[in-house]
Amino acid sequence: MAQSRRIVVLGSLNTDLVTVTSRIPLAGETFTAISFSTGPGGKGQNQAVGCARAATNAESGEAPIQVAMLGATGTSEHDQLSDALHATLKAEGIDASGIERIPHISSGTATILVEEQTGQNRILVVPGANGKVNASFLQKPIFKSKLWGDSKNPKASLLVLQLEIPLETVVEAISQAKSHGIPVLLNPAPAISNIPRETLRDVDHLIVNETEAQILLSNHDELVGLETTTKDWLHQVFLSFAKIGVKNLVVTLGEKGACYTSSSDQGYDLVSAIKVPAEDIVDTTAAGDTFVGVYAVEVVKSQGKELNLRKAIEQACKASALTVQKAGAIQSIPYGRDY
Repeated sequence: MAQSRRIVVLGSLNTDLVTVTSRIPLAGETFTAISFSTGPGGKGQNQAVGCARAATNAESGEAPIQVAMLGATGTSEHDQLSDALHATLKAEGIDASGIERIPHISSGTATILVEEQTGQNRILVVPGANGKVNASFLQKPIFKSKLWGDSKNPKASLLVLQLEIPLETVVEAISQAKSHGIPVLLNPAPAISNIPRETLRDVDHLIVNETEAQILLSNHDELVGLETTTKDWLHQVFLSFAKIGVKNLVVTLGEKGACYTSSSDQGYDLVSAIKVPAEDIVDTTAAGDTFVGVYAVEVVKSQGKELNLRKAIEQACKASALTVQKAGAIQSIPYGRDY
């Protein structure tokens, strides 16, 4: 039997606290909202779920793809939300043994206010334990085992990262992954402008939306005055990232689809999004994370042969469309509750 493959997601775990309201209250005002629900969130956890669900659809005869999550939560004694986060991962078949439980701190939370008519939201994020995942975590035996392998475990097939844990940890993880020959997928969200250029050069797959691309390239004068998502803007984005040395770049454009290129291509190409009727849209929150998860699985499935980048993006676009209709990466998780 072929040896199993493993995607390791290093990132954040949150509990989303969602209140739907007819409007956002004014300062000092109190009024009755429409509904309240809880559910798992955090870009790290969402992308791990996306990977795990896509991995279950691998073709028969292929080596299985396992998913492991690395990060931190509070402890059962000090945080009522931590057990639910661990249970969520277990229910999805994700290896959570590499998640540190930190005492005297809460797990990450996101308090989300959603206006019913417009869908506009306002979000307050408390990093909690996510903010404690510093670079020293990478020296712990469980982290080393999951990422770099040991006498009993093969090294990871792919490392997936975001920016909801400290930047120093992301930078160090990417550097170590390069030294161990492990490919890296980075989704730099929430985006910041001070990611070291050498870090971006070490990334094998960079997935950004138009806002994240603009922030990462904020020091590039070529983009000044250009309207985002136009052909001229996209041309300069791909040219700028190519100059940095990014290998495989995907720019997601929401309802327009996704543009992509690689170090061996000239210019970029577009994969159109699957149209979802407005009346069928349930929640767009997890669409981007689902895209990343499915893309990651396609990358691992292709290892040992040439990656069909267009096919990977087409599969990711299809999954994102389903997620928008089903809210598949968040709301259907078992522990979510509505009130």
